[in-house]
Amino acid sequence: MLKINDYMHARHEALEASAEEQFELAVRLINAEDAHRDFVACCTEAAMFFRAAADKGHAGAQYQMGMMHQAGKGVEGNCRLAAQWYRKAALQGHGNAMLRLAYLYRSGGGVRKDGVKAMQWRRKYTELCKARQSELTDDDLAGFRQIKPVGQDQTRAAASCMRPGVVGGNRRNGGP
Repeated sequence: MLKINDYMHARHEALEASAEEQFELAVRLINAEDAHRDFVACCTEAAMFFRAAADKGHAGAQYQMGMMHQAGKGVEGNCRLAAQWYRKAALQGHGNAMLRLAYLYRSGGGVRKDGVKAMQWRRKYTELCKARQSELTDDDLAGFRQIKPVGQDQTRAAASCMRPGVVGGNRRNGGP
């Protein structure tokens, strides 16, 4: 059985690990819900490792931080922060982040409503898909699967920035 000092040492080592290792650990933590730990506790701890990886420039972790802020899972619900994390990931070529950012610009969640920027991000996503599709082999296409963000239903997350009272919502709902 691990003692608290062992646990703290392991946590410290994990915070010093590579961005990819931190990202993988966070994914495992989100999926670690069991009889001893509830989903909220797992998300809170996972957020710490996603944040560490995101701060090191890991696009997938930046996207997950956006998802977590948009849904208020493991971190405060804040669509403005969600948009900032999505932007960081999108600028690195993360397709799902581009789509989320386009949606936020179209709806005004966490950012000023801007149809032109929404279209630009959607166009970048389309260009990314075309470029990636031309690089794929038949074997890649046969094994391709769409990966959902860990621990989050996409529809609820997208709608959460539009509810009254959510930080970072549109102007009508008290946002920026």
